[in-house]
Amino acid sequence: MWESGLLIMGVSYLSGSFPTAYLLVKAVRGIDIRQAGSGNVGALNTIRTVQSWKYGLLVLLIDALKGAVPVWLVWRFFPGRPELLGLAALAAVVGHAFPLWLRFRGGRGLATAAGGLVVAAPVLVIFWMGVWGLAYAILRKVILASMIGFGALLPFLWFLHKGGRLPAEMIPFLVILDLLLMVRHLPRLMDYLKQKNVQWMT
Repeated sequence: MWESGLLIMGVSYLSGSFPTAYLLVKAVRGIDIRQAGSGNVGALNTIRTVQSWKYGLLVLLIDALKGAVPVWLVWRFFPGRPELLGLAALAAVVGHAFPLWLRFRGGRGLATAAGGLVVAAPVLVIFWMGVWGLAYAILRKVILASMIGFGALLPFLWFLHKGGRLPAEMIPFLVILDLLLMVRHLPRLMDYLKQKNVQWMT
């Protein structure tokens, strides 16, 4: 059965590693998105770089599909294997974050993770969005709301499992996925804290 796992990892990684924002910005503006704006290979930096919500939303959609498609294929062809759903979602996010084609310098992976989880465990996406929305309404800072949402997912995974709504086999992959998202967003949090520290000192 390990052959199935290797196949799913490979296909999901390649799907996630498709450099959507890099190719689009290169085609529209002729520049490397990694050298523009925040340097992130994602939808928000596409909007900043190209100055167009249309292109940003296109990147967002494709990046989400990069996670959703391989997870859907696992759901379709490997029924009753929840661990493979988790593996596919995680591998797709790893592909987005560390794409072979861009020398392993990719994006933060949130859109790809959301796409995969919408298929594998949609309640997690709904919960994260709810926590994010509440945190943002209070704090008015995207990065703080995002990190609070990531942190809240860990106990929520346990809650879902205890309630019989999330298979135990999927949890290790989802925990690693959540921690990966936190690590990928950590530089933004550190930048924000440094800016706040400078403001307090001045």
